[in-house]
Amino acid sequence: MSIWVSRNDEGSLYVRFKYDEQMVMKIRKISGRKWVSDKKIWMIPFTTESIQQLYTLFEGTKIYVDSMLMKECSLFNNEVNMQDTTPIYSWNESIKRSLVHALRLRGYSKKNDKSLL
Repeated sequence: MSIWVSRNDEGSLYVRFKYDEQMVMKIRKISGRKWVSDKKIWMIPFTTESIQQLYTLFEGTKIYVDSMLMKECSLFNNEVNMQDTTPIYSWNESIKRSLVHALRLRGYSKKNDKSLL
């Protein structure tokens, strides 16, 4: 299992991973964490304590950190991997699912997907 960490505009961190009950139980132990259902992502405070908790709870898990965040924050050291590869599911997939859902609600068939997407 792997997790991806990036910074959001609100001064906190986004943490993404494929659904796994054990991973969810771990991230729920981070104080101040929040599930953002519309983005299907966890948000944790951008604090030293939260980052240390993340490392401790997910010890042995591959952590990919956004390259801009890696440069900005010295707490992310060489033990984590810079995110230079596409994650298992990207932001684009989430947007695409939402768009396909909206098209179905409007009566468009799957045949229209290629031309509209």
